[in-house]
Amino acid sequence: MAEKAHAVRNGFLCALAFLVCALIAHPFVQMGFMDDWSYIWSAREFAHTGHFAYVWSSPILGWQLLWGSLFIRLFGFSFNVVRLSALPVAMLSIFLFHSILLRFGITARNAVIGALTFGLSPLFLPIATSFMTDVPGICSILLCIYLCQRAAEAQTSKATVLWLLLAASTNLLSGTVRQTSWLGLLIIIPSTAVLLRRRRGVLLAASLSWIAGSVFIYVCLRWFGHQPGSLHEHVFHGIFKDPAHPAIYLFFQLLGSVLLLLLLVYPLLMPWLPRIARLRTAARVRILAITSLLSLLQWKLRWMLPWLFYVIVLEFDSSKPGPVLGKDLLTFPLPPWLRIGIAAFIIVTALIAFEYALTKPWQHEEPGTSAPHASWREVFWIIGPYSLCYTLLLVPRGLYNFISDRYLLGLLPIVILLVIMLYQQCIGPRLPHASFVGIICFTAFAVAGTHDWFAAYRARLTAINELRSAGAPRAKIQGGFEYDSWTQVENLHFGYKPLELSPFVTRNCAPDFTPLGAPPAQQYTVIYADKPCLAPSTYPPVSYRAWLPPFQRQIRISEFRQNQPAPSLGSASGATSRRDRSNVFVNKKESPMQKK
Repeated sequence: MAEKAHAVRNGFLCALAFLVCALIAHPFVQMGFMDDWSYIWSAREFAHTGHFAYVWSSPILGWQLLWGSLFIRLFGFSFNVVRLSALPVAMLSIFLFHSILLRFGITARNAVIGALTFGLSPLFLPIATSFMTDVPGICSILLCIYLCQRAAEAQTSKATVLWLLLAASTNLLSGTVRQTSWLGLLIIIPSTAVLLRRRRGVLLAASLSWIAGSVFIYVCLRWFGHQPGSLHEHVFHGIFKDPAHPAIYLFFQLLGSVLLLLLLVYPLLMPWLPRIARLRTAARVRILAITSLLSLLQWKLRWMLPWLFYVIVLEFDSSKPGPVLGKDLLTFPLPPWLRIGIAAFIIVTALIAFEYALTKPWQHEEPGTSAPHASWREVFWIIGPYSLCYTLLLVPRGLYNFISDRYLLGLLPIVILLVIMLYQQCIGPRLPHASFVGIICFTAFAVAGTHDWFAAYRARLTAINELRSAGAPRAKIQGGFEYDSWTQVENLHFGYKPLELSPFVTRNCAPDFTPLGAPPAQQYTVIYADKPCLAPSTYPPVSYRAWLPPFQRQIRISEFRQNQPAPSLGSASGATSRRDRSNVFVNKKESPMQKK
């Protein structure tokens, strides 16, 4: 009982640490953040009407709308109120992951380190402070894994069946938030049943729940596919992002995903670095050769850390760029030589761990070096098929579009678990203090980056409100993707009809991507950098303070020149959808693959 109480306390403290860091980042702004403006609108509609309504959504949303609408009914509607509803879900995810680590044989100290690596990472923290579906989706998967662990630990066949049925029913309901969460019912539970197949009734119960669940999922997807405002993305066919070299493009997308995952778990990889002295000369030569090759490849192709586009790039980008805000390419603030150097350290450390694991005589492990109750067989059957299936689902995204870094949230807990188990098997039961130091550094950057991201949004909103207070109509203001999309919903009498993704234009001063069609001619825009087609306005810039350099930043208010009005959406040739606007290469200079 004391051990269980200690585990519950540690899990709660890990979740509380996330909450404190999230509040320090001050993630509050009365406008949409990333894509969550659409989900917040749906939650508001459900709170007011009791009906599911979509305006621009590819996730099915499900219970997240009920949860967000509950907060709206209790505290009234605001963007911040709806986003606050996401914090308990994020805390539950961290608590569940801590419990999963313990039940897989991770020691108490290492389980805390693993849970903090997950919950305070620069990928999890900013998404968890929004109303995006990524964190609720991984929470559903973690709950399913935890319940399958309980089924494996059950002492009787009857208890095992009950735990599996509970896992199936909860995943069936919680998976309604995001379609990939149903991999719990479709993959994790069947693979767990294979692990426990010798227990009476397990295979029958798993088979019946899989069949019934598949029917439920099919009905839900059919219903969602006929809802106005739902987006239809085909998984198995599409137009190649790079028609000339689709396999090469996919290779770099997958390689970038691996490297980014290694970056996110680097606090757990750091203890392996000194182990290079114990490797043979041939292993050191292999490590040096592979690291040199990948470093040269990144330098020549200008394809560098963080390798994938979206959350981490925007979190640490000092200009928060985009066509509407004055800059056409996304950049990362670190100089190329430093990015190559950090990447080299990550690659070297990961290869040391790999080489050491291959050469370490596990069967002659000294007593006390392995964690108690750790079972690679159990880990393989419960999470192995899921990891493989989730990775395969990333392949179409890598062929037809791009793999966003936030998609890796579904694999991050798995990688953390495997790295810690490998350390405990090969080296010892206690990760060193260096891992805590690494977590502190990552947390500091995650909190500061999240703060600056929201601070930029607040500055944009302040500049927009100055225009509004001076009498400028909302529809005449170009305020960015989130603001303009909400304007379309609120002011242009959006009707329930099938939507098509409208293009955005990267040339000149075209409006940012707006999913609901072209807005009327706009007069003002808020920008981070001047453009030749804009004229300075009489309004002073809005200054705000950041926690990462440069510490003093500004949002400018400009007007479209009278002899060059703001073009409408789709007015330039070669326009692409917002989902296509980023490539695997996110640097100022165009890479050779981008030119192709």
